[in-house]
Amino acid sequence: MSAENENILRKIKKCLKLAESSNEHEAAAAIRQAQALARQRIHTIYILQVAGCTYMAWLGRGMQPRWVKEWVASGGTLEQLKANIE
Repeated sequence: MSAENENILRKIKKCLKLAESSNEHEAAAAIRQAQALARQRIHTIYILQVAGCTYMAWLGRGMQPRWVKEWVASGGTLEQLKANIE
């Protein structure tokens, strides 16, 4: 993955962390910012919300992270994890 894409993914992860805010307006703004960042250079991003508050993200390139493998092994699909970034 390019350094630029890694930087964007890092920013997306920060936004997803802010999306855990109890302030619904702040959380919604963080999600919108994450989507805007993803639209810049990334065509597909997979996101899993864990335990109702933690977000995991993967760009769909390279080896699948353990959480993706566990999701698929438990009967989930990648399509279910695909974020709507349109």
